Amino acid sequence: MESRCRRSMTIAMKTYTITCLAVSLGALGVSPVLAGSDGAANSLISSSLDVQQFGRLSLGRLDASRAADQKPGAVNWWGAATGLFTDASGDGPANGFTTRTGGYMLGMERVGEVVTGGLMLGQQFGHMQPAGFQRRSRINQHSTQIGAFGSVQKRLDRTLFTLDGYAAYSSVNYRSHGYSHAAGHSSFARWDNNAVVMGGVASWEQEMARGIRMRPFVGLEYSYVRMGGFSDGAEVYGNSHFGNLSGTLGLEFSRTWSVGAEGSLTPVVSLAYIGDMWRDEAEVSTGGAASTGTDYGVRYGRNAFQVSGELLWVISANWSSSLAYTYEWRSNLQNHLMEISLTRSF
Repeated sequence: MESRCRRSMTIAMKTYTITCLAVSLGALGVSPVLAGSDGAANSLISSSLDVQQFGRLSLGRLDASRAADQKPGAVNWWGAATGLFTDASGDGPANGFTTRTGGYMLGMERVGEVVTGGLMLGQQFGHMQPAGFQRRSRINQHSTQIGAFGSVQKRLDRTLFTLDGYAAYSSVNYRSHGYSHAAGHSSFARWDNNAVVMGGVASWEQEMARGIRMRPFVGLEYSYVRMGGFSDGAEVYGNSHFGNLSGTLGLEFSRTWSVGAEGSLTPVVSLAYIGDMWRDEAEVSTGGAASTGTDYGVRYGRNAFQVSGELLWVISANWSSSLAYTYEWRSNLQNHLMEISLTRSF
């Protein structure tokens, strides 16, 4: 191939030689930035976790407004700092990955006697690192999120029945930078995933003693991620998607102590089981000058256990704060979610 290129050189000799070299590198398989990493397929899973955690955090906002025992008509404006840490191990044909992101959320809700509703938005910044990625390579992950949430509640004697719901959308942008030792140069790729989530939780809170409450709850959640086709310079990655439907069954305990004239402190602990009832696994078709194939996302377990702890602090009639941590474990996948927030009520 190289000698044939030299015999056909003309005035455009330099340009034509570079073209031949690029084709040769692509054929050798050393140019693609994502080759062998399963990074494109695993980005679908990472995007799904991104939007799921964003939606679920809205449930904490509803819990906080109930803990403050606010009057109908109150409006809350709040801000939160968040962090999500994911560790996924490889399974079968797929490589594992880690995700480290942090960001912020802003939102508001209006409290009603029966119905409470609110809006929220946020951004997350960080990176996803596939286990099969080359050294000196990385994938930056940046998401922009919007959502809505609400609650319907009814109190009968010492029991509070609630139905909480949320819907959220996240646009997740990925920028990969890979270095090939064989070729001695870097390659780049960029793509966007669009993720949505919808969920609902029904609960009935029973006051067992003064300030001590028990709350069994059941929930349902559906998430879907779509990725458009893109190229990293040598490989072409086709359109793909990932979907998941899960159910939740859990139990929560809380205890409230009065602090000062207007304040209170409420620690909350919950344990839940999450079961995935349906899943469309993450797979991305690839094609290039040398070959075609399929990238597989991690096949993580369909049964998960989740432990959550939260501290709600009502500082005064107008200010409150919360600190929360959630750990979720399942086969081949672990999640850590942290949040700290501050609320101003009017």
